[in-house]
Formats: sequence, structure tokens, C-alpha cells
Amino acid sequence: MKQKNFKKKLLFPFLIIVGFVFPFVPYLAIIEVFFLLIPFAIIFAFSSLYLLYCLIKTNKDVKKASFLFSILPVFLLSQYVSTFFVQKVQRLRSESIIEKIELVDANVELPEKYPSTLGINYARFDDYFTISYSCGFLVTEKYNSKEKHWERLGWND
Repeated sequence: MKQKNFKKKLLFPFLIIVGFVFPFVPYLAIIEVFFLLIPFAIIFAFSSLYLLYCLIKTNKDVKKASFLFSILPVFLLSQYVSTFFVQKVQRLRSESIIEKIELVDANVELPEKYPSTLGINYARFDDYFTISYSCGFLVTEKYNSKEKHWERLGWND
């Protein structure tokens, strides 16, 4: 019995960690969007019906039903939260890099490479540069210094 409760306690932190990583691995995002959307909807429908049934019948399975019902929303919510926070952090870090590069005198040549970490990509062209980062689910934010604006690119752009 203790082993079963221990596994239940580990399930939610595991789901949250996997949910935070899932949107940023392109292969997993493709699998989720194209192959798991319908199974997720079916699982959610059945778990919500099971929870409703347990609540109406007021039997002892209400805890189990609410546990099963909460698995999918926790997983999906962690994905949403991770993409939101990663986008905010990456935007702030990218803006800092842009500021540092654009503060340099206009007569000085743009750096060939710029040391950036954690998913921020710098690319130099003849008279401008671009900075991009992944927002999750195959969406990329890209800054073009020539036009001085951000652009959001989807998986098919």
C-alpha cells in the first residue's frame, strides 16, 4: 500500500517536469499535436464522466476518480505555464543581447558570433543581425535588426 501511495505522489512532479520539457522537443510536440490530441480528448471525457458518476453515487472511488481526472489537466497546464515563462525569460534575455549589440557605435562592424546560451540563436548578415528563440510547440520568435521588429514564426513558416 505504501508503494502505491509513493507512486501516486511521484506522478504529479513527474508530469510537471515532462510537461515543462515536452513543448521544446520538436519530435514530441509533433507527436502530441498530430497523434495524441484525440486520445487526450477521449481520456479527458472518460475521466470526467467517471468523476461525475462517482460524485453522484457518492461511493469510495471519489479520490481515485479525482486523481485520474486531474492527471491530464496537470500535464497540459504545465506545458502552458512552461511556454509562457520560457517565452518571457527568453524575450528579456534577447532584448538584453539586442541592447548590447545596438549600443555599439554604428561604424563598428557587427560581431561574427555572439555568445548566447539556453536556446537563443544569433545570426549575422551583411548589415544586420537576427536573434531567435523557441517558444515551444514549433513556434519561434525572431528579431530582425534591419526592420527592428519581432516576428513569430510557426512550424510551416
